[in-house]
Amino acid sequence: MLDAVTVTIHRSQFPDAIRRALVTSLRTGQISAKFHYDGTRKALCWLALHEALSPARSRPDFREAYERSFDFLVKATRASGVHVIGLGCGGGWKEAELIEKLQANGRRCVYSPVDVSTALVITAWQTVLSVAKDCECHPLVVDLTEAENVVSLLGEGNGEKPRLITCFGLLPTLEPQVIGRQLISLVRAGDLLCLSANLAPGPDYRRGTEAVLPQYDNPRTREWLTGLLRDLGIGETDGELRFHVEPTPGQPGLLRIAADFVFERPKSMQMDRHSFAFGTGGRLRMLVSYRYTVELIRRLLATWGLTVLESWLTQRGEEGVFVCRRPNDAPPGRQHFDSSEAGQS
Repeated sequence: MLDAVTVTIHRSQFPDAIRRALVTSLRTGQISAKFHYDGTRKALCWLALHEALSPARSRPDFREAYERSFDFLVKATRASGVHVIGLGCGGGWKEAELIEKLQANGRRCVYSPVDVSTALVITAWQTVLSVAKDCECHPLVVDLTEAENVVSLLGEGNGEKPRLITCFGLLPTLEPQVIGRQLISLVRAGDLLCLSANLAPGPDYRRGTEAVLPQYDNPRTREWLTGLLRDLGIGETDGELRFHVEPTPGQPGLLRIAADFVFERPKSMQMDRHSFAFGTGGRLRMLVSYRYTVELIRRLLATWGLTVLESWLTQRGEEGVFVCRRPNDAPPGRQHFDSSEAGQS
């Protein structure tokens, strides 16, 4: 393992930008997801949560879906060199497995772990180097909701290497138009995108979404989500974290899981010159997680000019992995996605 690493940090994650985003989050009552990963302590808490509760770490059918997608990517990659870009890299476990397979088949790899957390991109870098010691790495810390032209930050020179772009865990977290904007910019003709999506199992979309609520509403997830509140001086006696399923505003037919901290007594706090006050019944939106169906995913990808080449679902249909490409003659994609067109109820 190397003793040092150079990390590119986009201005969206400079301290002044983080502070402005936190003020905005408190003003609007909508906590940006990045604050659940900000700092080493929160990142380590999430890593422990993922290790303990993620089905991708414990269930054979989840592991099989990813393994089969990686085997497909290796066979589909003809070039001797490839640039693996891990959007929302987390701990980098999946990219490490993919890169290990690529190298075993004679491919030279460059890896760019991309996340909002410095601790996570360094963890992903270490994870990949533990199985691919000669892999060139370019870690990037960036808030994808704020940044434009991310491709210019990836350290790939003239960009001649074909790209394998992984997008694991971002589709549930980010609004469709936000992740769509980045993928439209990043995925070129000749690149492959490997994307995962949290799905609602079973034939009834709403019931399937409600059935997975225990994956969110549990002590470990509550501990992680309320870390920011404790940093702000908001304690357990000030309110309660509540989970529910709701429609997505502006996206007819798309459901999401939401977690709100509901104040049970008035609470005031101060941050520099900014004051914040919450009355009884006031809410802070702590989490949203979008739940799709296979049909919704395919329609969403089509609006971005992407064609699904192959897909793999877990045994009970709770998660899907999709490999996509942009046809040579496809337009860059469009931002609007009307999920009601997919015929969901």
